[in-house]
Amino acid sequence: CGVITRWRDPGYARAMSFVIQRFESGLVLMRFPALWLHPYVRPTAPGSRTYERVRGAEAMAAVPDALAALDGSMYDDLGGGRADLNYLVSGTGINDPGDFDARGLTLNVLASGQTSWVRGGTIIAGARTSVQFYPSLIERGVNVQNPARDTDSNWRAAIVEFSPGELALAVQRAPMHAFTNNLIAAGAQWAGYTDGGGSARALARLADGSLQRFGSTEDRAVPMWLMVRPSALPPTSSSTTTTLLLLMIAIVVAFGAWTNYWRYSRAFGMFGARA
Repeated sequence: CGVITRWRDPGYARAMSFVIQRFESGLVLMRFPALWLHPYVRPTAPGSRTYERVRGAEAMAAVPDALAALDGSMYDDLGGGRADLNYLVSGTGINDPGDFDARGLTLNVLASGQTSWVRGGTIIAGARTSVQFYPSLIERGVNVQNPARDTDSNWRAAIVEFSPGELALAVQRAPMHAFTNNLIAAGAQWAGYTDGGGSARALARLADGSLQRFGSTEDRAVPMWLMVRPSALPPTSSSTTTTLLLLMIAIVVAFGAWTNYWRYSRAFGMFGARA
């Protein structure tokens, strides 16, 4: 594979990177820290479970700090440019339980940056972002796809985890089983399918601000995009550490001042006669 671009956020405590990789097989990976995952939707009304269908370039324009986007999970087209989502998604601005809570896998991203993959549509305690995927492709490094199904060479899209806390958006034109095997060859330990065919599309914002497009050329509008957003992070651990350090210094200074005052007072009998 060859890395064609790299983006690094200097304010991120662990200085992890956004990296795009292209493989000879046609597989494209966009790797990033799990905390940067951000579901993007446009509800038709506040609190509605019906969403506007949006093209990838529109979504990227609406979120100018997003580095990349991948089409989200499968949906039902309601007509009139509207759709509802088949599978659970929860995050900033959305909490949709979906319709099939026993299917596939849910990726939960905790505030610490740790991840947890659980069966069905399940949000675990402390999850900051949760997205359900169907079908499951990879579980603990094993291809769980039936090689006799989805044998046509079509566009495929998935969310992938490599090492703990490192995710990737993935697209490739291939049979499903071959797509999954290529992800495993690249080091994937977990993967869940988003949607394929004309919906399977990924976009990346390059250093000059232009968009690089991968996947289907149909440019289909979909109700959810999974975005890579460094600014979606909570306050960095470095700023938290600084705050705690300043608090500790203030406590030490205050204690020292009180100790000196107590000694001065004792010396001059302010707390009673000295023995």
